[in-house]
Amino acid sequence: MENHGVRNGVICGLASVIITLLLYFISPPVMFKWGSWIGIAVAIYFMSRASLDTRADMDGFISWKEAVSPAFLTGVISTLIGMLFTYVLFNFIDSSLMELQNQVTIDTTVSMMESFGAAESDIDAALEGIEASMKDHLALKDMILPIFVSFIFTFIIAAIIAAVVKKTRPEMA
Repeated sequence: MENHGVRNGVICGLASVIITLLLYFISPPVMFKWGSWIGIAVAIYFMSRASLDTRADMDGFISWKEAVSPAFLTGVISTLIGMLFTYVLFNFIDSSLMELQNQVTIDTTVSMMESFGAAESDIDAALEGIEASMKDHLALKDMILPIFVSFIFTFIIAAIIAAVVKKTRPEMA
């Protein structure tokens, strides 16, 4: 039996890299604003595909536990490929991206707070906190916590997918 989690994880990771590159070449600010949402949609598709393919291999029946594994594995592999590519992109291909990402974060925060009617002093305080936490480069150690947070989010999505995909075999009387 083929490991659908690994296959779909690699395909999803490569699709994520291609989408990131396309958005990078089209408009790096768009990459920061919409890239994550597009990536999540692609990941959900491939995670679902992994569980559905596994169910098909099991004569159309699969438990929640059997369905969650390939979906989660797909997400983990895809996340690792995507994070590795992000590290290479930010540190070796275009080191100015960190500064641009920081600026997009500031602009988005100000725009959002202004739309909610926040006072100028509250906006300034929020910006001070954001600027204090910003970095001018992306180090591997800075990616460890986001990777694990991403794994938790990935497991939640995998659990939902497994709940939808599971199909129990009818009991024989």
